[in-house]
Order: sequence, then structure tokens, then C-alpha cells
Amino acid sequence: MSDFLSAAEIDALFEQANSGRPPVESPDSGQGRRTRWLRTVDFSRPSKFGIDQQRRLRRIMDVFCASAATRLSAEHRLEVELEVIDAGQFTFANAVDSVPESSVAAVVETAGGDTKMIMTAELILVLEVIERLLGGTGDSVSERALTDIERVLARRLFGAFVECLSATWYDVCGATLELGRIDALGEGPQIVPASEPTLVLTVEARLARRSPRWACGPTRSTRSSSAARRCSA
Repeated sequence: MSDFLSAAEIDALFEQANSGRPPVESPDSGQGRRTRWLRTVDFSRPSKFGIDQQRRLRRIMDVFCASAATRLSAEHRLEVELEVIDAGQFTFANAVDSVPESSVAAVVETAGGDTKMIMTAELILVLEVIERLLGGTGDSVSERALTDIERVLARRLFGAFVECLSATWYDVCGATLELGRIDALGEGPQIVPASEPTLVLTVEARLARRSPRWACGPTRSTRSSSAARRCSA
């Protein structure tokens, strides 16, 4: 028997799938005919990053969490704990949609390369850290737009994060990272196509009584084998 399905058999399989009934073994399957199965594919959950790649990137983030928490405590007297709590693959559009709309986004680039990443942090976390940097307690922080001065201080916060991440990134990838522009998430640049596979690494920041989250995820760039990264706190 031929291994190819006729047009009528293909139509029958589609009709069977639309009705919610999976294919069954044909009576003559014992005569060498292979059973055809239909598999549902969720294009919003790509699988471009292998297990080894995910583990490697997660280890980078684990080291980053430890160094960033130590730096914030030593330089700014901010008692904060950072922990990677989740990792997942999405399209770039779905990855951005999973971040709270009020988040602050920063573009991170490799020095002299085409790799771009997006690091985002929940606005409430940014505002609380800024208030603590200015000597406040952060207890009365509520979400609002950043002022021009607060944008400068937010850049200082993201700059500290990028420097800590750059040290670990260099040890693994041989490249350093630089901080680019900082905007509200809705105003951030579209650094890759919306359908580009993206790995999102979510980090929880425990600061006093608050426990906001941020995430980081590389995505492949269309110009090279580079990655775009997004973080949401």
C-alpha cells in the first residue's frame, strides 16, 4: 500500500479533527499501513530554546541575583532578595503582553554587537527603590508616572542591574552589556518581530513587605544569532 494519503482521506482527517475525534487504528494497519495522527501546535509557545540553553541562561540569572542583591545592599543600603522563580518560552508579542502595562523597560545591548535585550521592572518596585535611595521608607508608595528626576534615578537602578549582569554574561559569553534607553513599557522599542521566539526568565524581588516580580528573557534577533532580553519586576 502507498504511504501517501489521498485527497479524500486528508479531508476525512480534517473533518474528524474538527469534530474532536482523534484518528483510530485502521483495520489494515497490521499490513504495514502507518496510522496518521494530528498534533495540536500552540504557536504562542515556541520551543526554540533547548533545555541546555535554558539551564545555562538560568544559571547566569542565579549568579546575577546574588551579585545584584549584594551590590544594592552594600552601595545603597537596600535589603533586597532576588530569586529566579520561573522560565518560559513565548513569542515576543506574548512575552511583552505578560508584563504589567505600568512596567518600566530598558534596552540592553552587547558592546559592539547586534544582540539586544529588554529588561523591565514593575513600576511599583522602581518607585519604592527610588524613594529609599532618597532616604524614605517606601511604605507610602503608589503607582504613578515617573518624573524627570525619577527617570534619572531609575536609570541608575537599571545601570546597577546591567553592570551585575554584564559581569556574569562576559564570563559565559565573552561579551559585555551596555544600558540603552529607558521608557515606559508601552513606549519601548520593538527590537524584534512580534513572532520572534523569546525566553522569559522571571525574577522575584523581595524588598521589605513588598514582593514585586521582574523577568528576563532572551529572544533571537533577525539580524544575527543574537538575543533580546526582557525583565519584568
